[in-house]
Formats: sequence, C-alpha cells, structure tokens
Amino acid sequence: MAFDSLVTAKIAANLNQTLTEARVMKVFQPDRHTILLKLHHPTGGKQQLLLSCHPQSCRLHLTSTTYENPPHPAMFCMLLRKYLEGSRIKSFRQIGTDRLVEITFAATSEIGDPLQLALYLEIMGKHSNLILVNLSTKLIIDSLKRVSHQTSRLREILPGLAYTLPPQQNKIPISTLREEDFQQLCLAQDMEMPIYKILYQSIAGISPLSAKLILDQCNLSEDLSIDEMGTYEYGKIWQELVQLSTAKSQNTLVPIFVHDNAKGSRDYTVYHLNISSDSHNYTIEKTTDINKLLDDFFSEKEQTDVLSGRKRELLKIISSHIARVEKKLQIQQADLTDAYAGELYKEKGELITAYIYQIEKGMTEIILPSFYRENEQVTIALQPDLTPAENSRYYFKKYNKAKISQQQLEQQVSQNQGELDYLNSVYAMLEQCETLTEIAAVKEELQQENYLKTKNSKLKQANKKQDDSLPPRRFLSSAGFEILVGRNNKQNDQLTLKIARKDDIWLHTKDIPGSHVIIRNPDHRQEIPEDTLLFAAGLAAYYSKARSSSQVPVDYTLVQYVKKPSGAKPGKVIFTNQKTLYITPETPKADQE
Repeated sequence: MAFDSLVTAKIAANLNQTLTEARVMKVFQPDRHTILLKLHHPTGGKQQLLLSCHPQSCRLHLTSTTYENPPHPAMFCMLLRKYLEGSRIKSFRQIGTDRLVEITFAATSEIGDPLQLALYLEIMGKHSNLILVNLSTKLIIDSLKRVSHQTSRLREILPGLAYTLPPQQNKIPISTLREEDFQQLCLAQDMEMPIYKILYQSIAGISPLSAKLILDQCNLSEDLSIDEMGTYEYGKIWQELVQLSTAKSQNTLVPIFVHDNAKGSRDYTVYHLNISSDSHNYTIEKTTDINKLLDDFFSEKEQTDVLSGRKRELLKIISSHIARVEKKLQIQQADLTDAYAGELYKEKGELITAYIYQIEKGMTEIILPSFYRENEQVTIALQPDLTPAENSRYYFKKYNKAKISQQQLEQQVSQNQGELDYLNSVYAMLEQCETLTEIAAVKEELQQENYLKTKNSKLKQANKKQDDSLPPRRFLSSAGFEILVGRNNKQNDQLTLKIARKDDIWLHTKDIPGSHVIIRNPDHRQEIPEDTLLFAAGLAAYYSKARSSSQVPVDYTLVQYVKKPSGAKPGKVIFTNQKTLYITPETPKADQE
C-alpha cells in the first residue's frame, strides 16, 4: 500500500482546499489506532476526517464509512475533545518531503484566550503517531502513543516536552534532483543493483510502486540493472521524474488505482496526468477524488482483513474440534481392533470344550488344531488352578465381554466419524465464505451445535435473523434453469428438504465436504440438458473442499431419493439411485445473479 510522499502531498493539498475553516463538532476514537473528527464546513457541510496510525494502513482522508464507537472513550480521545471540539481548522501542510502532515487549529482555552494548536500525523509504519502540540510554546500536550526514553533514545514523545520532527531519511528530494546528479547517484551504487531499488531507496517521494510505474511507463524492465543502462534509459527515466516533480509542485498529481495484471492484486498511488493505461504489466484506473480513492481502498481492505480475521478465528476453533475427534477416533479404532480379537477367545473356548478329555487340571498350555483355519494350530494358555470346564468358561466370558465392547465401540466410532464428517463439512463451508454475513451464519450453526458458546442472547437472535435472511447462491444455466447452492450446512438442509421439489435434481461431491446444489425443474419431469447438468456439477465441485482439484466426482439424483437420517447433523443426508460425473471446477462467472 503506497501511502507515500506523493500521496501525502496530494491529500494534504486537497484537504487544505476543502476543509480550511471547518469547525470540529465531535471527536471519536473507534479503536486504538484511529481518530475521527466530525466537522462542519461553512460551504461543504458535514464531513468526517479519519486519522489512522495503524501500522499497516496509516493515513488521513475524508471518509463516508460508519465506525462503531466504544461505550467509554479512551484518554487521548477525551483530551482531544477538551482541546479541539469547537475549534476551527486553519491549514493542512506536508512538512518537507516526508510522510508528515501538520493540521493547525484555532481554538480557545478554558478561560477564553486564543489557543493555536497543531496535530502532527507521522506516517512511519509501526512507529506512526498522532501528536497534539501547543504552537505557542512548541510543547507536546499529548500523543496517541507515548514514547519514553526506554522505548527510544533518539526521540521522546511525552507531555510537556518540546516537539521535534522525526529523524530525516538520507534521501534526495525529487524537486531538487538534477539530471547529472541522478546519473552520478546511480553510478555510485553496485552496478548489478536494479534501477528499481535505487529509485525508491535514494529519492525522497518515490515509493516501490511509483518506481515500478516509472519503469513501466518507460517500457523498461523492473530487473534492469545499472550496468545495463545507457543514455536512452537514463533519459527516459529522467523525463518521468521531471514530470512527477512538476505535477507535485503544480498539484496536478492524479489519483489512480493500479491493478497488477500478473498478481491479480490492486494498489493505489498518485501520478502525473500523462500516465498511460496501455501496459501489459498494469491496468491503470484514474479518478478525480483522492479522498474517495483512499476511502474505497481502505474500506475494502479493512472489510477483507475483518473477514479474514473472523474466518481464521473460526477455522482455528473448528480445527481444534477436528483434532479432538480424530484423537478419540484413533484410540477407539485401536480398541476396536483389540475387541475384534474376541473371536479368538470364542474359538479357544470352543476348542477346550471339544478337546476337554485331553485336558487335565494343572496344565498351563495346550496346542490344538483350529476349527476355522485349515492346517493351523492354536496355542491356548490355561489357568492351572482351574478345571478344563472352568478354563472354557473363562474364555467364553472374555469373548462375551469383548463382544459387548465391540458393539459399544462400533457405535462410538460411527458417531465420532459422523461428527468428524460434519466438522470437515463446516470447515469446507467456512473456507468458501465470501461475506461477514456468511461467516455469521456458520458461527450461529456452531453455536446451535454447541461447538461455540453464545455470550449474548440478543446477539444470538440477531445472528438468527441474519441467517434466515441469507439466500442461497443463485445461478442461471445457459438453458435458463435456476440453480441454487447452499452457503452452509443449515442452508443445505433447508435447500434440499424444504425448498427443492421431488423432481428437482440434487448434486453433491462424492465423499467430499461441500454445498448441496439444486437444479430447479419448473415443468416437472422435464429432461435437464447436459450442459445444465455439467454446469451444476461444476458448481458443486467449486463450492466444496475439492475446489482446487481436477476430475472431482459429483453424485446427482432426484431430490425424492434424498433423505435425512434421524438425529443426523446439519447437512448430512443419505441418497440412492445416484449417478456420478467427473468434472474440474472453474470459477463461476457472469451466470450468477
């Protein structure tokens, strides 16, 4: 994410134009990294300025996103309310070429005297900070993150200390760079070093993404090294640097989304007006609103981060349950193997009874021919203090005990295998979740199945309503047939057992956790075209644990042949009269509605 010096310059200039004289109405701190200033501008109306010191997404911009505030404000938030609420913004300014923005305010003290304040947003990765300073005394009032001598020997940030700028990077500002200096700068480096690295490591204002775009616009490779460069390459790169510097000084930098065609990822930055979108490496999407670009990008990123975090949390919980059940199964299956040995106890008891005339009390062992295995001898250990009949009853007793144990273990193994299959299916469903609503539905299912505790009954009811309102995925085949795909196990049950009709087609991956898929047959008994059947099978394979596999087996049958066993876990069904297709999953395209 390229919140670089150029982006900082662009957003500072934009906010200076649009928010000067805006009044601070409210101050909120939704999380430990973020401050929100609720503003009212004489001509622009209500605005919301976001200031973030998040290590991976430090930034400032106007936002339309709604943030949930904690019930009790943090100390720094309360301090900002004391000093800033009712004040007016006087200016936004980037300091030098650093990612450092000064926001000045005209406020009044508690006794009504004028007070000049400044907020300094320092964008420095994990060291990012937001610092409130009294401009008259140059002293720090407080900061979002206090930095003591124990934390940093170079620069303390504590109330009452003088505010000093962060240490400067040893880079050449792009505005003061000359062409001959640029060539000398490159030639002073390791000749095998890529020019891409020199651009962002040595020139202030150039980020790694900007460096890549410079080379892309010059039709030069990112791997181009210094010793491969000549007059042409230096000239092309220098022209791009000049255009960037001019655009920055004239405030004509253009906000752009940058789509990496090779990686399929999206980033953002600002560039000069003449940037071309004609590139094999990147797709450039220009926009006019730097605030909307940043708000859209980080809102999407935060949504993705929250989605990934909640999914990761639930996957961890499910994995622990899977490990628990697998361990139980392993022990029970070992015990079952021992229980199956009870058949040998039965044979020994029968052999003793059959050859009782050869056995005398006091014997410790006898070898007799097996009843069930031709030409095999069975060695039988005897209790010398028991009679032959008592030895026979001893082995039959062990056999009966093993038989009872075997029946119990078989039942336990069956139950635990069913639980393991269910947990694996939930895991697969969770991996396919694409929205927070889908994740909430899976979480609700886990709560109802007692794999998660419900802390809040109101939250449980809210999740239930959310789950009920979540529709199945819906697709249309090329022949116009509606195809429904379950999003979780509870919805699989509802889809198959309540929504589908007996003449609809039901599909599911063979012995692989995944979604139930239904092909609706509106005319009843109409023959389903092969293309529709293959498309639906592809959906069943895609929305399963075998998404990344090839030649995935998919069973299909009429819904009337699908039944749910009594007491079975959500999503568990049995079926008959099925046929099997083998298909390689593909990402669903425009057929989805």
